[in-house]
Amino acid sequence: MKDYKLKFPKLFEPLKVGNVVYRNRLFASPSMMSQVIDGGKPTDALIGYYREKAKGGAAQVTVGDTPVDQEHALAFPGLCLIKPNMPFLAELAFNIEAYGAVPSFELNHAGWMANPELSGSSPISSISFMRGDGVQVIQMDEDMMKRVADNFAKSAAFIKKCGFKAAVLHGGHGWLLAQFLSPMVNRRTDEYGGNEENRARFPKMVIDAVRKAVGKDFILEYRISGTEYDPAGLTLNETIPFVRSIQDKIDLVHVSGGIDTRLDLTLKAHPGIFQEHGCNVFLAEAMKKSVDIPVVTVGAISSPQMAEEVLAAEKADVVAMCRALIADPYFPVKARRNLDDEISPCTRCLHCRGHMDTHKHFSCSVNPRTGRENRYPAEVPSAPKSKRIVVLGGGPAGMKAAINAKKRGHEVILADNRAKLGGQLNFTDFDAHKSDLRAQKNHLAYMVQKLGVDIRLNTQADRAYISGLKPDVLFVAAGAVPIIPKIKGINGSKVMGAIDTYYKMEKVGAKVVIIGGGLVGVETALFLADKGKDVTIIEMTSTAFADANRLHAEEIRLAVKEHNVKILTETACISINGEGVIVETGGERKLIKADTVVYSVGMQSNTAAYAELYDAAPEVYRIGDCAKVGTTGTAIQQAYVQSLEV
Repeated sequence: MKDYKLKFPKLFEPLKVGNVVYRNRLFASPSMMSQVIDGGKPTDALIGYYREKAKGGAAQVTVGDTPVDQEHALAFPGLCLIKPNMPFLAELAFNIEAYGAVPSFELNHAGWMANPELSGSSPISSISFMRGDGVQVIQMDEDMMKRVADNFAKSAAFIKKCGFKAAVLHGGHGWLLAQFLSPMVNRRTDEYGGNEENRARFPKMVIDAVRKAVGKDFILEYRISGTEYDPAGLTLNETIPFVRSIQDKIDLVHVSGGIDTRLDLTLKAHPGIFQEHGCNVFLAEAMKKSVDIPVVTVGAISSPQMAEEVLAAEKADVVAMCRALIADPYFPVKARRNLDDEISPCTRCLHCRGHMDTHKHFSCSVNPRTGRENRYPAEVPSAPKSKRIVVLGGGPAGMKAAINAKKRGHEVILADNRAKLGGQLNFTDFDAHKSDLRAQKNHLAYMVQKLGVDIRLNTQADRAYISGLKPDVLFVAAGAVPIIPKIKGINGSKVMGAIDTYYKMEKVGAKVVIIGGGLVGVETALFLADKGKDVTIIEMTSTAFADANRLHAEEIRLAVKEHNVKILTETACISINGEGVIVETGGERKLIKADTVVYSVGMQSNTAAYAELYDAAPEVYRIGDCAKVGTTGTAIQQAYVQSLEV
């Protein structure tokens, strides 16, 4: 037998820090989790979420963003570090360590971003000011500083008693410790403000208190924004000397970027589709050249290939991943076994953050098990009896259903009338900003083929064809079709649907008007603007891209501004003619000239296929947009759940 050769040797090289030996160089970075009950007690669902990352092979798993006191907590349900919760937190630590990962805890204080409605207390910070929402922020005096430092120390000692082996002190992203260190916020004139040394006093007070409380045998990791990406804020010129001044008191430094107190700069901490992969690596690289402790890098490093390159080039000692391990917690195990082609990639859609904002529940658009690890096993269970299953439609829902059905031991036939798998997602082949979604689409197609599903492309699967296959189960995943607005001139030669622009670029003129300012319309506009088109969007309502989550909406807003895309809200399209479109706004009508008019006013389920086939097999199920128009995520989740039932 040949010696086993790792495909990613640097990524899986052990790392010794103090008395701890990490099994590899891939950390599960801190992530927030909403499933807590009864005064901040972790639920079984929360424990399952973090346990999964340990089972998946991460070297360290960090429970994210926990406040050191409830007096200044954040705006969502979080864990409480109090004695009644100790047995449950100990169980959490045990579940992480039992699977070979170092259990870690991120400790934080929101500072001026705290929610006073949760506690009735006024937010505190390095300075006093009135927030935009009318809440008064109180400037901390020395007694307050000592009390907060003591809370950090007590919290660290508490989690150590619970069995955690490391703590991450969150000194980045604009939270309290950064509110002292950053000149953008800290404008004090006493010994805690002004020059770099003074602004560092309070963060150092916290570090000293924590180290004294936990001793030398406990790993301390300090998280910092290498730069805040604002000329008035922190830069490497200040963060590097600061880390050098504390490196004898901490064990690792975790270098991120940006701040969470401004949406545009939050995107530097949580990069979306318009940011480069690994956009913060240069910060870690600069830090590593200047300090003597291991440096952790983080931020949209989504593949083992990129992680390996970063480590091999000695730009960092450790790569931390958050969303990549949400999308596929078994990323490390798969890469370790040279099965990186089976990793389900993160699409950087920011659904995980957005869903927390709106639903207070943590979930992932491409991983239906996120937050439900205890309900759905990692390995798809075998079916009690093998059946012949036909899947009609090769989009994300159809492919996910076929994958699960095949894993359950069924005979699976997937039929699609197109020349390749992917369905509506094949448009991503043409859009550079959709490279992550394209990777997910290609992953699903690859797994369908690797598992041996009988794929039948260019196939018109009508009732006669389906009946000839004699299926026990039929999944109808026929997708959706564009809604064609009832506008005079809509059938003109210069008019096309949004999806058609990707496939018929040669027919798109220099000046484009898009009817409909939802997310699809705006992303189509950005695609066309990238191609050099002059694009105007007309939207009937008062708000464009209202269907985007808060953070994705911000990156869309920035991209619209950068690409000079014009958006006219509260504007209705009355008709289309040879010159362009007639619109009405504010009670007046006017012409907007256009060479091409694109409509993007929504989709409707393709009901024709189900109407023909609803009784073509003993079991018939509609999945994906065919059942209800939604997103790639809703299609994948519905297909996943439904396919486990057959």
